[in-house]
Amino acid sequence: MSNEENKNFTQEKLMEMLLNVAQHSATREELQGVRTELKNDIRELRNELKSDIAELRTELKGDTAELRVDFKSDIDGLRSDMRTHTYWIIGSIITLLGLLPNIDKIADFLNKNSFIGLPFPIFA
Repeated sequence: MSNEENKNFTQEKLMEMLLNVAQHSATREELQGVRTELKNDIRELRNELKSDIAELRTELKGDTAELRVDFKSDIDGLRSDMRTHTYWIIGSIITLLGLLPNIDKIADFLNKNSFIGLPFPIFA
C-alpha cells in the first residue's frame, strides 16, 4: 500500500475487508464436514460399483457355462458326423480294394454289355 492509501485507510475499510475475508473463508469444522460427506459419498459409490461388478461377474460365469455346454454338444455332434463319414470312406476304400483283382472282368463286362447306352467303351 502506498502512503496515500495508508492515510485514507480507515477503520471502516478495515472492517469491510475483514468481513469480506470472513465471508469467503471456510472454517475448519465446515471443511471437515464437507470432507466427511465426500468420503461417505465415495464409500457409497465404491460399494455400489463392487456390487455391480459382482453381479456382472456372476452373470458372465453363467453365460460362459451355458456357452461351454453348447459348444461341447456342437463338438460332440461334429465328432459323431466325422466318425460316420470316416466309416463310409473306409468302407468304400475296402470295397474298391476288393474289386481291384477283378477289374479286368468288370471292364470287359461293361464294354460288352453297354447297358448305359454310350456309343463308346467306358474303359479303353
